[in-house]
Amino acid sequence: MLEIDKIYLKYPFIGSRIVVDQLTKLGFHVNSKRVKRPSRPMRLETFYPIPNTSKADPAKYNYPYLLKNLKIEKINLAWAVDIADVPIKTGFM
Repeated sequence: MLEIDKIYLKYPFIGSRIVVDQLTKLGFHVNSKRVKRPSRPMRLETFYPIPNTSKADPAKYNYPYLLKNLKIEKINLAWAVDIADVPIKTGFM
């Protein structure tokens, strides 16, 4: 645990695999489970940027309103279609 702590303090951005490599260079014969088990009570976590996939890119979803300047004065001038459920032989598409 002492050697894991020393490596973590020197390199807080590396994971358990690289810690295993560092420990084998020091002469310890360990695997990743042997490194992860004592790291949990010590609360050692790597620091790296986590991608935020829940935020949508506003520039990516820019759907223009095509009927903005159109005055609908007659029948059948503007239609709306919903093709969410298209039945096929094996179910829906």
